[in-house]
Amino acid sequence: MERAAEQERLLVGLVTLTGKIIAMADKTVSDRIIQEKDLIGQIFKEFLFASFFQAQQEGSGSDLIVIQQQKGSRNDKKKIQAPNNKSRECAYELLHQLVGNSGTLMKKFLEEQLVPLIQTIKKPKSWSYVPQTNSESSQKYVGLRNLGCICYMNSMM
Repeated sequence: MERAAEQERLLVGLVTLTGKIIAMADKTVSDRIIQEKDLIGQIFKEFLFASFFQAQQEGSGSDLIVIQQQKGSRNDKKKIQAPNNKSRECAYELLHQLVGNSGTLMKKFLEEQLVPLIQTIKKPKSWSYVPQTNSESSQKYVGLRNLGCICYMNSMM
């Protein structure tokens, strides 16, 4: 437990430091480095939606129900490790800083990260709500399915 807290503090420090370095650098140089190192993709996949992408790599598929069951199951061989809330918050702030300063980076983020993620989500049939034909009470589900950090992405959009 102590090691996990130490690792979390280290991640928060590194993400914060990265943000400060990028803020102080020349915009042209920092944009080029961000794109070359795929910093936005790394933040998105390794901090904000780590459990989702790790489950996909392990062959669990894109069904989000499977991911939630794996995280809660006690007899899994390997639990999915995701960053804690503080490092996730710092990563979101850094992502917001990066895409907020450049329309090009925002466009690339949307096309290469967010849209492909959204396309992997299977929408339950009961979510097909058409106001003219269905009453609200007949719908089982309302809102967003949590992918681990969807509230941050929703607020960014």
